[in-house]
Amino acid sequence: MNGALLMESGANVAFTMSWDVWKHRRSTMEIYGTEGSLISPDANFFIGGYLQAEKARYSVRDGEWQDVPGQADEDEVDMGFAPLGGPRGLGVADMALAIAEGRAPRASAELALHILEVILAIEVSAREGRAVEVESRAPRPLPL
Repeated sequence: MNGALLMESGANVAFTMSWDVWKHRRSTMEIYGTEGSLISPDANFFIGGYLQAEKARYSVRDGEWQDVPGQADEDEVDMGFAPLGGPRGLGVADMALAIAEGRAPRASAELALHILEVILAIEVSAREGRAVEVESRAPRPLPL
């Protein structure tokens, strides 16, 4: 699937997505901007990659790749859980803590609804060959 998104910030995003490949060697997500690029590790593993820790990296125009600051180093305990899916219960743990603290969870219903609306708008746009407005908005989750 190929498409284009106009973000609320004014940024334009061109994307290519596929869930139908046998094997690949690409990172999970790469973002290319006018001033640099960003590589994201597999979001399914909060330590980065499967069986091998990966970090988000960036490069500023003509520069070398650098680790995004503030990321944890490889942890033997986390890596031990990687084959089992890593710490995938983190969202549930954040939700329990959010309820106890009286705040919205990072993986909120509003965010899920917004993501679903974006996905459905992409599908309608592709099928009907027209731009589709996304009505919902969701606040940006706090970083972990």
